[in-house]
Amino acid sequence: MARHLTRCNGRPVEELPHYHELDVNVALRKSASNFFKVDLSSSLNHWPNIIARIRSMYTHLGMSDIPMDVREHELFQDVVVHGGKQKRKHAKQHASFLAHLEDRNLLQIDNDLCYMEFGCGRAELSAHMAHALARKPTSHPCAFTLIDRDAHQNRCDRYIRQHLNAQNLVDRIRIDIKDFNLKAYQHPLNYDNMSSDSKIVAISKHLCGAATDLTLRCLMQAPSKVQAMMIAVCCHHRCKFEHYVDPDYLAEMEIEPHFFQILSSMSAWATCKPDHPKNLSRKQSQIKNNQYDGNNYDDDDHVSGLTIQEREDMGLMCKRILDFGRLRFLRAHGFDIETFYYCDQETTLENFAVLAQKK
Repeated sequence: MARHLTRCNGRPVEELPHYHELDVNVALRKSASNFFKVDLSSSLNHWPNIIARIRSMYTHLGMSDIPMDVREHELFQDVVVHGGKQKRKHAKQHASFLAHLEDRNLLQIDNDLCYMEFGCGRAELSAHMAHALARKPTSHPCAFTLIDRDAHQNRCDRYIRQHLNAQNLVDRIRIDIKDFNLKAYQHPLNYDNMSSDSKIVAISKHLCGAATDLTLRCLMQAPSKVQAMMIAVCCHHRCKFEHYVDPDYLAEMEIEPHFFQILSSMSAWATCKPDHPKNLSRKQSQIKNNQYDGNNYDDDDHVSGLTIQEREDMGLMCKRILDFGRLRFLRAHGFDIETFYYCDQETTLENFAVLAQKK
């Protein structure tokens, strides 16, 4: 056991790094007890007003014309055609993600460039990026910083090093994004060509709930260093009022904590499509294991009085209302914004992406 603890990725952190600053990226530093979860069924008498307000806000913000922009990348052609179901699913997402970056000259070799993957997990996205970069002719590799609060088997870290043929290019940080002080961080790269003014390209696929808000606020600690970012957001039902990146937007829209929780809770309706393979397989698995609770996702007898399609549409509206404040925050810090659906819903229901580049 003693030997294992010397190399285990999940061992306790003995000393916090100098770039750890508690709640540095939290917009409103209040105790979680000041906020609460909303029981949507308790809002029965207010449903008509809630639905009307959400539709009015959505129309006012003009978020209805987001294009579908699915792209392909040569790196994944074989997997997309011949891979298994799960491999094809992730390959299509990674392919479109990398193609969007490459088509904007953001997937390039630069010895002053650092790719930062937030909420990286096993860092599969970064590993594929490193593979794509390794195919380019270069003598000056770039750096990667991998950020996640949980411990993982760092197998993909090794792949990144192998692809770039260098051991000192990957820095994995085990830290909660809310505590990550970017201004105090410097990549521990030990060669002379990387300057202290290195550029950052931030990436993340399926950055869950409040983690998106924390990441945007983290990056804007040092906006002059951030060249670009591409984030595929997800799980708006896990957004938190105290973590939301633009409190001024919430105030202007008169979104108080209670209504914020209604928006975030209702956003889950967007991903409850009953005929989607993900939900069908979940139901079949529950029936097989005698765990099915009789919850019919295709039942139109809902407390809101809305049909399945109407609930799905309403969930998407809630998501985009929450996303609009994030876009406004980035524009206020001098970024040009593109929004698009980077893959189809059959591949993933969480297919909305934000790509921002410094003006």
